[in-house]
Amino acid sequence: MNKNRSHDFQTLEVLKQAPVAICIFKSKDYTLEFANNFYLNLFSKEESIIGKSVFESFPELIDQGLDTLIDSVVANQLPYFINEHEASILKNKKLEQHFFNCTYQPFQQQNGEFTSVIVVFNEVTKQVIARKKIHELISAKTKKLSAANKKLVFQNEVKEKRAQELAIANIELAHQNDEKEKRAEEKNALESFNMNIKLASQYARSLIEASLDPLIVINTAGKITDMNEATVKVTGVTRENLKNTDFKIYFTEPEKARLGYEEVFTKGFVTDYPLTILDHKLTEVLFNGSVYTDVKDNVLGVVVVARDITEQKRSENELIEARIFAELAVEIAQEAKREAESAAITAGVAVKSKQQFLSNMSHEIRTPMNAIIGFTKVLLKTELTAKQKEYLTAIKLSGDALIVLINDILDLAKV
Repeated sequence: MNKNRSHDFQTLEVLKQAPVAICIFKSKDYTLEFANNFYLNLFSKEESIIGKSVFESFPELIDQGLDTLIDSVVANQLPYFINEHEASILKNKKLEQHFFNCTYQPFQQQNGEFTSVIVVFNEVTKQVIARKKIHELISAKTKKLSAANKKLVFQNEVKEKRAQELAIANIELAHQNDEKEKRAEEKNALESFNMNIKLASQYARSLIEASLDPLIVINTAGKITDMNEATVKVTGVTRENLKNTDFKIYFTEPEKARLGYEEVFTKGFVTDYPLTILDHKLTEVLFNGSVYTDVKDNVLGVVVVARDITEQKRSENELIEARIFAELAVEIAQEAKREAESAAITAGVAVKSKQQFLSNMSHEIRTPMNAIIGFTKVLLKTELTAKQKEYLTAIKLSGDALIVLINDILDLAKV
């Protein structure tokens, strides 16, 4: 939470529904910062009074010395209670006079400065009027008794005096008892109010610390004003050393980081803005930020959450590598398939060429062999010497053997 922010949202919501009139204004210029529903119903028909000086609504407070009183409250840093005898006289929105016991409580900001004052208005109009009526009745009764008992003037005066003193004493006693009860109630209400403020602050802090991602609060000058424990761990820098340092110096690209949070101030928010935290392992994050404002919607700063995407990046890289390897394997398989198909075609052509060669050679050889065998048979039928017949028979046997061999080669080529 930013220490410069005026009031906590949850605290104001608690005060807004309080059954007494409550307002908060600045101690320097008396500008009204907050007014609850009871206050608005009593003194104004709309919330247009917010941002205006309280003296515009109650000029009579200047004559009653409110400015001097506020300066004293802030200077002493102590609450001040205006009792029934010096009650403030204020006019409601119907211009009717009302009497109020007011409690002025200095409001301490988280940075230790007292810049605002909380005022609680307790109406005592009925008590004041009742007391006036009592005094008037007592006075009337005194005059009547004096007129009726002129002879007993001295005794009546003594008795009346005693009666007045007794009545005043009773009134004062009752008033003191009322005051004690009211102060006790106001003390309890103040303690409850302070407790609610403390609980609201603790609740906001617990929400900040519950985030496992680094959470950083930046003011309009780009300085770090608050952070959670996750930020301390990822940067390795203590809270004291992180505060009031430049947000951009904790990233590998300071200028890009500066442009990122300036874009938040311009647009009001930024989502998934990539940055890399400058730590021992260069943590990659997605920057998500939005502005936060005061009760008048003035921008006070930016709240940034940096989501660690290191694991996501690693998974994405592994997926990309796997896809590349798969594509490469497919290309290799396709190339091997193409080479196999080419080798099969080449082998087929070679086989066909071999078959054609064997077939051609066999035919070319068988033609002359048939001629040799044929003419040998013709010669064997002629008149030959024994030796010639022996030689021709040998030639015929060799030719028949070659013809058988050639036929076998042709059969093998067909297979």
